[in-house]
Amino acid sequence: MTRWAAIRVRLYLPDANPLRRRADRIEAVVVAALLALGVLAVLPAVLLGLHVHERATADARAGRWVVVRVVEPAGGMYGLPTVTWERADGCAGRAV
Repeated sequence: MTRWAAIRVRLYLPDANPLRRRADRIEAVVVAALLALGVLAVLPAVLLGLHVHERATADARAGRWVVVRVVEPAGGMYGLPTVTWERADGCAGRAV
């Protein structure tokens, strides 16, 4: 441990120093609590992020599937395919 880190850790360790102010002791408790909260919050944050990513990916995959029926194969690169369809009233249509 470096000298700087050792000094910082020693400042927050509880001791029987009668000259230590009450505010210093409160600060040590607050720093320890915030450090513990930060360390403990990492796992739930990662798990929540993974869950949200999985849901978004599943929703994107589900999407809206459009069923298409091929009437005839498309023509060559320069030809136009013939398109036929049937309306709801039963009449057929055809176009080039």
